[in-house]
Amino acid sequence: MKISKNLMKMKLKNELDEGTFVKPEVYMTMANCVEIFLERLSKETAYIYANNNERKISSGNVKEAFINVMFGRDNMRTEEE
Repeated sequence: MKISKNLMKMKLKNELDEGTFVKPEVYMTMANCVEIFLERLSKETAYIYANNNERKISSGNVKEAFINVMFGRDNMRTEEE
């Protein structure tokens, strides 16, 4: 997933005082953080789905995975699990 630099810039600037300088590398750092979070969320969603004996992945699986990742309960699952 790729989030545009312009979208990140707009979102961040909306939270800052007008005229606040943002170093250019900030947006690349934000993009890297989003990528890491998405990877962890995807792995956790797949893990939950595989262990619930359901036929389809549900939004409930994603929400549960989100909570686990946000609170560090996903333990950054590895490929072997």
